[in-house]
Amino acid sequence: MAKTILIPTDFSIRLLKLVFRAIEDNPDTKLRLLLVHRVILSDSITDMLFYSKRKLLQSLETQEFKESCQIILSRYETNIESLNIELFSGFNSKAFQNFLEGNEVDEVYKPLNYEIQLKHSSSLNILPLLSKSKVKMTEVDMKSATRTIPNQTEELSDLFFQPVAKQSV
Repeated sequence: MAKTILIPTDFSIRLLKLVFRAIEDNPDTKLRLLLVHRVILSDSITDMLFYSKRKLLQSLETQEFKESCQIILSRYETNIESLNIELFSGFNSKAFQNFLEGNEVDEVYKPLNYEIQLKHSSSLNILPLLSKSKVKMTEVDMKSATRTIPNQTEELSDLFFQPVAKQSV
């Protein structure tokens, strides 16, 4: 049976390291990974008429992020059933709880010692909502989850320096 895990994303490679942790923690389980970014939607009628989730995601995703997701999918194809990116636009914990239930989320991986990078004018920090959720929470210290680099980089090659999780055969 597959397990759905929510991982917050700011479309940085560094936060994708939570995916590796989720795979390590669930070696014999097929995972449905849900990368979630929080946004605020405009209440302007013109903005709502021309709103496009696809276009907003394209403006948030970098080429390195897309390539990193592809590497993860191909490297762990036996462990990952799906990897989807979703936008959450609710304002309160009740709306977020409904989002979790609607997506049948079994567990949330929350980064510690990490500040979500708000790279778009409509981006909001999702971490406060994660703390209030009623779903099983796994907190990951990002300082210990990443190798120490004097100037932390955002490079695709950083994914290759992760310890390899045992793959189920």
